[in-house]
Amino acid sequence: MNNNGENVAESLGDLVNNTLFDSENFVDGVMTQHRHLQHKIFLMMLDTMKRWEAMGEIGMFDARNEYPVAASKVILDSMRKEYGGV
Repeated sequence: MNNNGENVAESLGDLVNNTLFDSENFVDGVMTQHRHLQHKIFLMMLDTMKRWEAMGEIGMFDARNEYPVAASKVILDSMRKEYGGV
């Protein structure tokens, strides 16, 4: 198995681009991972949201990815307020 992050991201993109993709099945699969791995997956998702937030700050988005950019800012701002950081 190739663990190159870019290849994994490409595979994830291919997965969600499939009209038969079932996100609940994916979430169930993540929940069966070891708890430490769940933590690392969550941190990876936070890093992704931080990048979307940064893209929003410089206007590097369009209608196709406007929602994850805007939602990431709201989520991260809320986490910063609640937890004092992300």
